Amino acid sequence: MTKGAAASVLLLSVLVSSGTLAQPASGHAENDEGIRVFKSANCVGCHKWTGSGGGGYGGAAANLRQTALTRDQIIETIRCGRPGAGMPYFERDAYANGECYGLKKADLPSGQMPPEPDHYLRPKEIDAVADYVLTHFKGKGEPTFAECRAFFGTGTRVCDTYQKGSGTGPTATAQSGHAHMKVEAAGDANASGVSRDTEPNDLREFRVGMRVADLPATGYRDFTCTDAPERTLSGWSEYGKCPLGPAGFHSVSSRYDDSTNQLARINEDARGTKIAGQPVLVALLIGDDARLDGLRIETDPQARLYAYKKAFLFGQQVKARYGQEGWVCTNAEPSADEQPVGGVFVKEHCEKTTPTRRLVLDRQLFRHAGEDLKKFTDGTQLTILARATP
Repeated sequence: MTKGAAASVLLLSVLVSSGTLAQPASGHAENDEGIRVFKSANCVGCHKWTGSGGGGYGGAAANLRQTALTRDQIIETIRCGRPGAGMPYFERDAYANGECYGLKKADLPSGQMPPEPDHYLRPKEIDAVADYVLTHFKGKGEPTFAECRAFFGTGTRVCDTYQKGSGTGPTATAQSGHAHMKVEAAGDANASGVSRDTEPNDLREFRVGMRVADLPATGYRDFTCTDAPERTLSGWSEYGKCPLGPAGFHSVSSRYDDSTNQLARINEDARGTKIAGQPVLVALLIGDDARLDGLRIETDPQARLYAYKKAFLFGQQVKARYGQEGWVCTNAEPSADEQPVGGVFVKEHCEKTTPTRRLVLDRQLFRHAGEDLKKFTDGTQLTILARATP
């Protein structure tokens, strides 16, 4: 289940039992509908295909394999989301009549309203995905190869990291199963025995510090120079054709190729490149040493209005992903012709340093005086860099 830009914490993933995918008591039709809704709502975005949750762009998503919720409570959570926690609500009029936790929208303090989803679910869909959680996640042990294949199908290598018949040894990619660029936490490259080539990925298949030669050979298309988009490239290896930016990087952009990457099938509604349901543009920052020195992720200014108007909230999701503590932020005041949008004005620059990464986050939301109501500035940009060596 996902949320456009505010998809903080979502719900669900896949299951198993004794190495064999369990079937709902009522048969295959319900099972098919449950997994269909699970994928189309992009619950995998935070809960992962395994249902194990954990860190994601929505913060710490609940582990559905360990949940103690009853069926009615799971349905309520899907219908109503979680106020203040980022879990979207999927019932259209959830907070209209006080039927969610006895609250109406007006009763919730500022910032506590659960985010809207990309699309709402019908009651039968909510029931189906709740039953999917009960049948495939609740009370289950470690995920297995058989479960992974049942979720992704046989036409993908995402399950290769599981030993057949075993649930041991999955990589971060297999564990998340997130086609739309689930960012993994960076490990400490300075720790004893850890090299930069064995750290978890920062973004999908990408890891700051990896060699250009190790970048994925398939799954991406339309390579161009970010700062000179008229220059087309045949692939990552032609990064040297792109101009060197002020920071000393060659910036290469591309598009996610749904036709060749089987992971695109996770979200039936997904088009192009997304993180947590938010359309984004991704650029790889490559140094002259032929290594990936950084990643730049920015919300797509050409996104449809329903997503674009919430692009500034993506910055909040980034903070939740990397932890709310430790960010050093400055907020600019409106200039003479800048006005709030819907009572909200944002011009924020934040930075945070982790043991191995430097994170730079900028977000903004405002309208210039006299502009049409549908025209405004709204966006978030995240740059992930290797932490500078002292």
